[in-house]
Amino acid sequence: MKTKDERLNLIRSIISHERVSNQDELIQLLKNEGLTVAQATLSRDLRELGISKSHDGLGYRFRLPTSSESSATL
Repeated sequence: MKTKDERLNLIRSIISHERVSNQDELIQLLKNEGLTVAQATLSRDLRELGISKSHDGLGYRFRLPTSSESSATL
């Protein structure tokens, strides 16, 4: 069982290295890393991390906040 911090770090890592367009896809990628997470937990984690969706020309994808966005939420 991973701790919350480990889970959040894994989510950050996946989103920074992969094109993830929805929560179902992210849940599967987490499962591939050995972590099973409920959709409600994932939603809370995404909100806590400040992760948003933006259009990148291919469709919508999750993106990490920029440093100015993350400092504005503190």
